[in-house]
Amino acid sequence: MEIQSSFRSSYKPFRKHGLALQLLAVLVIVIFCDIAAERFSLIREHDQLRVSTSNALGTLRARLEGEINSNAQLVRGLVAAIALDPGMTNERFTELAEQLFKSKSQLRNLGIAPDMVIRYVYPLEGNEGAIGLDYTKNPAQREAALRVREVGDIVVAGPVNLVQGGQAFVSRIPVFIAKDGNAKGDFWEKGNFWGLISAVIDIDRLYKDTGLLNDDLPIEIAIRGKDALGANGDVFFGEKQLFTLNPVLVNVILPYGSWQMAAIPNGGWPKHAANVNQIRTIFALIAILALTIISFTKRLSDRHKQAEHKAHMSDLRFRDFAESSSDWFWEMDENLKFSYLSERFEKITGWPASAIIGKLRSELVDQKEWEANAPQWQKHFDDLAAHQPFRNFEYTIVPSSNSKPVTIRTSGVPIFDIDGNFTGYRGTGEDITERTLLEKSKSEFISTVSHELRTPLTSIKGSLGLLAGGATEKLKPETAELIRIAHGNAEHLTSLVNDILDFEKLNSGHMKFHFKKCDLADLIRESVEANRGYSQQFDVRFELEEPLAPLTVLADQPRITQVMANLLSNAAKFSPKGDVVHISLHQDGNMARVAVSDNGPGIPEQFFNHIFDRFTQYDGSDQRAHGGTGLGLSICKNIIERHNGEINFDTSLKTGTTFYFSLHISD
Repeated sequence: MEIQSSFRSSYKPFRKHGLALQLLAVLVIVIFCDIAAERFSLIREHDQLRVSTSNALGTLRARLEGEINSNAQLVRGLVAAIALDPGMTNERFTELAEQLFKSKSQLRNLGIAPDMVIRYVYPLEGNEGAIGLDYTKNPAQREAALRVREVGDIVVAGPVNLVQGGQAFVSRIPVFIAKDGNAKGDFWEKGNFWGLISAVIDIDRLYKDTGLLNDDLPIEIAIRGKDALGANGDVFFGEKQLFTLNPVLVNVILPYGSWQMAAIPNGGWPKHAANVNQIRTIFALIAILALTIISFTKRLSDRHKQAEHKAHMSDLRFRDFAESSSDWFWEMDENLKFSYLSERFEKITGWPASAIIGKLRSELVDQKEWEANAPQWQKHFDDLAAHQPFRNFEYTIVPSSNSKPVTIRTSGVPIFDIDGNFTGYRGTGEDITERTLLEKSKSEFISTVSHELRTPLTSIKGSLGLLAGGATEKLKPETAELIRIAHGNAEHLTSLVNDILDFEKLNSGHMKFHFKKCDLADLIRESVEANRGYSQQFDVRFELEEPLAPLTVLADQPRITQVMANLLSNAAKFSPKGDVVHISLHQDGNMARVAVSDNGPGIPEQFFNHIFDRFTQYDGSDQRAHGGTGLGLSICKNIIERHNGEINFDTSLKTGTTFYFSLHISD
């Protein structure tokens, strides 16, 4: 009795303070979960920022790498010319250099240095100080020049201080003459070292053309690797300290060597999650809900029995539909455990339904799948726990060790009874493995086009341009005609590649638009002048209907210029020789309307609904006489729609066609 009395006496304080202990326990758990959630949210925010920073940096890297390599490759044709004519005169060198400078590049000047001493420079004006520079005696450039001779390939040096003033990147290319004395013009056949070709690349133009100087960049950037030494080279762009701030790093691959780019978000990495206040509010509500549980009385009324009967009949109908569907249906109970899978699940995935029934979705996630997509899975689990509907959640399963992965897309909605109590989930699933593989193949193809075609096409165009311009020797008429055709085909292929890449970027949403106020009339005039050379190829004249209305619009100037180039080129191609294409601009309410009119064959009615579709091109002749990709008008439509504008056409057979687009006038 004394023992029992003692036990009851010791238990009374616990009963007295039990509620306080429970409240304290809930508070501790909520605080712990809040700290963990804030930490997880910050990590997820960092991950998202790294992805966006990596994407922005990758775009700049691709532009920078493409421009540097394009400038370097452009000069390769000059190597062959020198190999054929080692004693080249200044007049001959100037003639060849003029051809190269007609191509779009950031070249500032070209120089050739037989025996490592600069003999000729183009253009000469402003670069006279470089004549006579002996690389072997110049302390600042000696090491880089000798390295070019050693590696026998293009080396991009710099930034270097030029003797004629200023800084630039210098792409140096070694020239070798065949050992037997015969100038074969084979760049790769090492023979007697003749000297160097020096292509000076304007730093400011390179930085501007690649977007490194854009004011609206979302990231801070630094570049190191002076003289193509990669991570071991000095920092020559941005702040050196940026490389110590856990940046995203990428390498810019040069013809020989590399640079290393580093980037962090503007303002650096955040120290606190952006939604910290929301997280704390949510956990405060959870704590309140956890301490205010409401009990409900049992429902035994006839109305409830009728509801159960209707639910049972509905369930039977649902299962009948499930068995006849091409996809599969699934159900979860109130504990979020799978309670039903239609037969189609096992047929499509190869995973037995018996292995799924009674398990939580979290128990079925493969470890590799979780590690690869943890944020997406966590959000999905949060949606399930909160009884929220979800759509198009994608994940990968591997039914067995010897089976192939299956990519699944699933959607579901929560189910509540008549009193609002959660009873489970019901949803559908589909196999998208083949679709995923097709999208991957498409992305790989676009990547291949971008990296494997652009650079060699630039080199081919440059070399063919030199040949067509008489860079080597006077050609026979038949040979010259073949080279002209080849050069035209190379330009056509380059246009096709660029159109495909632009179309893919527009469709995927990856093309960036930079809107700012501009005078549309000035933009139209510049576009017309830029395309006059193209119209002359078809013996067609562009005529502006002056005066153009001075209208200000909010637009991405390069993209509107691209639209004008497409419309003007189409009008020129389909106009009769000696004809005039009319271009006008006027105000229509709160819209600025630009029209391009030709007197061509017109467009048949059966093409009206497809003229802006991709790969659509009408040619009124029996055989297609006009080049093109069939993507130009589709790209124009996408660009104008991204400006919240409109594009359309008026046409009449054998009379002509007017294409017009309208943009909102800016205040």
